[in-house]
Amino acid sequence: MTTPTAPTASADRPPPPRLALRYLAARRGALTALGALLLLSTAMAVVTPQLLRRFIDRAAESADTSSLASLAAAFMALAVLTELLLVAGDVLAARVAWSATNELRVDLTRHVLGLDLAFSERHSGGELIERIDGDVGKLANFFSRMFLLIVSNSLLLLGIGVALAVQDWRVGLCYAPLVVGAVLLLRRLVGGAVPASAEHRAATARLLGHLAERLGGLEDIGPNGARDHVRRGFWAHAARLLTAARGSAALGVRWPAAAQGLASFGLLLAVLVGALLLVSGQTTVGGAYVFVAYAGMLQMPLLHIAHQVHDLEEALAALGRVGELFAERGAVPDGPGRLRRTAARGMAVELAEVSFGYGDGAFALRGVSLRLAPGERLAVLGRTGAGKSTLTKLLFRLADPDAGRILFDGQDLRGLSVDSVRRQVGLVTQEVWIFHATVRENVAVFDPGVPDEDIRRALCEVGLGDWLERLPHGLDTVLGSGGVGHSAGEAQLLAFARVLIVDPGLVVLDEASSRLDPAGRRAFRAAAERLLAGRTAVVIAHQVEAARTADRILVLRDGEVLELGRREALLADPGSEFGRRWRAAEVTA
Repeated sequence: MTTPTAPTASADRPPPPRLALRYLAARRGALTALGALLLLSTAMAVVTPQLLRRFIDRAAESADTSSLASLAAAFMALAVLTELLLVAGDVLAARVAWSATNELRVDLTRHVLGLDLAFSERHSGGELIERIDGDVGKLANFFSRMFLLIVSNSLLLLGIGVALAVQDWRVGLCYAPLVVGAVLLLRRLVGGAVPASAEHRAATARLLGHLAERLGGLEDIGPNGARDHVRRGFWAHAARLLTAARGSAALGVRWPAAAQGLASFGLLLAVLVGALLLVSGQTTVGGAYVFVAYAGMLQMPLLHIAHQVHDLEEALAALGRVGELFAERGAVPDGPGRLRRTAARGMAVELAEVSFGYGDGAFALRGVSLRLAPGERLAVLGRTGAGKSTLTKLLFRLADPDAGRILFDGQDLRGLSVDSVRRQVGLVTQEVWIFHATVRENVAVFDPGVPDEDIRRALCEVGLGDWLERLPHGLDTVLGSGGVGHSAGEAQLLAFARVLIVDPGLVVLDEASSRLDPAGRRAFRAAAERLLAGRTAVVIAHQVEAARTADRILVLRDGEVLELGRREALLADPGSEFGRRWRAAEVTA
C-alpha cells in the first residue's frame, strides 16, 4: 500500500544553522564588508568613552580651552562616523537578507511544487502559504536586523570587556562573570522559548489553512447548511492559537526582565568599584567615569537583545520549520530517464496488472490491465469510489502503482523523471483555476517563451476566438478576482487552450464537463473534439454520454475491471453493463 509519508528527518536535511549559512555563503563579499563595518563601528563605540575620560581629566586639571575643544570635536566626529557606519551596515544587511531569503523562498516553492499527492493531502494551501511566505519572511527580519544586532552587540560586549581589563584588571575580573552569566541565561531562555514559538507558528498555519480551504468552498458551504460547522472549526483553531500564543509570550518576557536585572547589577557594581578606586586614589575622576560608562554600555547590548529575543525565537523556530519542509520527500521518486514520444501526436498507453491503495487496507484499483494504441480514446465509467480519479492520478504520475506497471510508448513510468511524464500528459479536471493574471499568462501558465500567435491560435481552436476579440485589452486583459469575469464553460475552454500549448501525447479529461450547463456542454464537446484529434485520450465520467466518441470503454466497479472492450462490441452485446446503461440513458450513437 502507498501510505502518505509523514515529515521525517533525512540524511540530506540540513540543520537550521547550516541551512541559513547555505544561503549566506553565496554572499561572502557583502558579508565580509558587513563584518568590517561592524568591527570598525564597535571599535569606535569602545574608544568613545576613552575620549570622554581624557576630556574629564583635562577639565579637572584646568586644561586650556583649545585642548578641550579638540577633544570635544573629536568626540562629535567619532559619534557621527559611528552612526554613519551603523546606517551603512543596516543597508548592507538588508540587501543580503532580502536576496538570501528571496532565493530561499524560490527554492522552497520549487521543492513543494515537486512533491506528490501524499504531501498535498497532508497540507492545505493556506498552511503552505504561511510556511513558505510567513516563515521565510521571519528569516528576512532575522538576517537584516536580528543578525546584525546580535553580532554587533556581541562584539560590543567583547570590546567592553577588553577595554575594562586594560583599564584595570580587577574591574575586568568583575565584568567577566556578568558576560558569562548573560550568555548562559540567553541560551537557556531561548532554548525553552523556541519550541513554544514553533508551536505558535504551527497553530497560525493551521488556522490559515482551515480558513483558506473553507473560503474556497463558500458556494457549497452556504447552501448545504455548513456555516455552523465552519464557525466551530474556526473557534477551535483560534482557541489552540491563543493557547500557543500565550505560552510563547510568557516565555518571551522572561529574558528582558532577567537582562534588565543583570545589567542593573553590573551598573551598580561599576559605580561601587569606581567610587572605591577614586577614594583610594587608584584612579582619576575620568577613570571612574569610564567604569560607569562601560557598565552603562553593557546595558545596551543586553537590553537590545532582550527586546528582540521574541523575534529571535520566531526566526529560529521558522528556520527549523523551513528545514522540516525541505526534509519532505515524495513517494514518487524521479527516474533517470526522460519520456520520448515515438509518434507526432498520440502516445501508446499500457497498464499491466496495476494495483494501488491509499494505505487504509483497501485497494482503490486492483489488477487493471489495458492497452491503447496511439490516437485511441478510452472512456472510463463507474460510480463514485470506483477508482476513476485514482487512475487519473497514476497516469499523471501523482502516485506510482503498488503493483504492476504503467508504460507510455513502451517506457515504464517508474524509470522516467516526473517532469518529463507530466509534460506529455494534458490533464483537465472539473476544477479549473483561473489566475489573477492576463489572458496570455493564464493560457501560457506564465511561460514568457510562448509566442502570442500560438496563444491566439489555441484560443481560436477551442472556440474562444470571438471571446478574445470582445475583451477590452485582448491578451493583456486581466482575468480572475478583480479582473474580467468568465463563465465555467469559458474556464474549461481556457484549460483546453493550455493543453494545446503544451501539445501532449496523452490527454486526460477527469469529469471535466460535470459542472457545465447544457450550452456549456455543447461548446465543451466541440472544443474537446478539436483538442483530442489525433491524440490518445482518457475520458473519465459518470455519464455514459461521455463515451459517445470513444473507441474503447472501461467500466470500473470497486477498483476492478467490470468491462473492457470496443464501444461497438459492447453496444452489440445484450449482456453488457455499458450497453444496458447506454440504452437506459437513451443516448443516440
